[in-house]
Amino acid sequence: MTPGPEAATRTPASTRGADTSADAAVRALARSFLATYARRGRGGGPWAEPGPVVLAVLLARTGDAEDTLVARAAVRRWAPDALARRVGHSGLHDGGLAGMVVGLRLGATLHPPLASVAERVRVRLAARCARDPWRRTGVGFADYDLVSGPAGILLGLGAGGADVGVPGGSGAGVGALVAHLAGLCAEPGLRRLRIAEFSGQPWPARFLGRVNLGLAHGAPGVLLALTAAARAAGDRADEILEPLAAAAGWVAGAAVPDPNGNAMWGPVAGGPGAAGGAGGAERAAGHREGWCYGTPGVSWALWEAAQVLGDAEVRRRAEDGFRSSARRFPLERRLFDGGVADRLGVCHGAAGVLAIADAFARHAGLPEAITLRTRLTGEIRAELLSFPRLFAPADTTLLGLAGTLAVLLTPTSGDRGWLRCLGLR
Repeated sequence: MTPGPEAATRTPASTRGADTSADAAVRALARSFLATYARRGRGGGPWAEPGPVVLAVLLARTGDAEDTLVARAAVRRWAPDALARRVGHSGLHDGGLAGMVVGLRLGATLHPPLASVAERVRVRLAARCARDPWRRTGVGFADYDLVSGPAGILLGLGAGGADVGVPGGSGAGVGALVAHLAGLCAEPGLRRLRIAEFSGQPWPARFLGRVNLGLAHGAPGVLLALTAAARAAGDRADEILEPLAAAAGWVAGAAVPDPNGNAMWGPVAGGPGAAGGAGGAERAAGHREGWCYGTPGVSWALWEAAQVLGDAEVRRRAEDGFRSSARRFPLERRLFDGGVADRLGVCHGAAGVLAIADAFARHAGLPEAITLRTRLTGEIRAELLSFPRLFAPADTTLLGLAGTLAVLLTPTSGDRGWLRCLGLR
């Protein structure tokens, strides 16, 4: 389901909780970012990203009348700019058509004329889904993943059917996507998810022939999409649950022990000699620990699947993995290549871990998640306010300031619908 008109309704002051000066400073930074965006538009890059719209809706929810005016101006600037740019693929992030639909629909809550535009773009997406262009063997990321593939379309536009809809029934498009992802999980060892090509992307050769374990580009993103589909299907979910259980069990089994013997996940597992099991799991030490790769994202995907499956063992492993990850996660540790986007962004950095911690705190009640959420909120906020020299491209959800500010505003906004774009809720 896509957020409805209520997404733009401002949160009443009585329900916001204590409005600290730090909260106000974050809103002021968001207002400044959106005001600049409304004047200038996107600075560069070939694709449109819904990041400014996500941030605008959240600012309107948490702010005052002036904030709402700024938010609406940013949305009105974003829409024609987005529609004039090239669509890179059908998926959710990095300039995909599903991401444009999400942005237009969210934008319509602040600028209603966008609703009809969103519907026209949705029809284009439905036509693409109807052609079922995704490979079932020899796959690359775009054939399944959360960023550019079917998993992201399901998560971003809703697993219920009406949002994607194709000729032949409102659920036909979603049904085809679910069937495709379930089919990829049907063979032992997730053999159909072993990467065969990268479409010219500079990924390490050691990833070829193995199953990617990142939330962004790997099996955990598929788990989240199938979990959402199973929740929407209710008592009609039997055909989803079997491949979901098989995939969740395999990913859980791909863990390697951390120094304390707790589960953690590296970037890949399962090689040509793994004989259908998770053998060949790569050691996680020294690899990225964030939303896109590493234990935080994998733990969340497994926890969500376990909730639907009623699998206590997978849930235990997911919670143990996140607890261990939370205890060893310092912001001062450079998460990958360094730089502001890697350090504070959603995809690679601390904002993505904060969003996962918030989800675990809200839905699982893990004390370690609550502690990490509090600590990361303060540390990210302090660092942003110390030097608000934005990352580039600053308007993207995954790598830009828009996404990081959206994560900071979400807990007090009352609007969590956009988190589906991250596989969260």
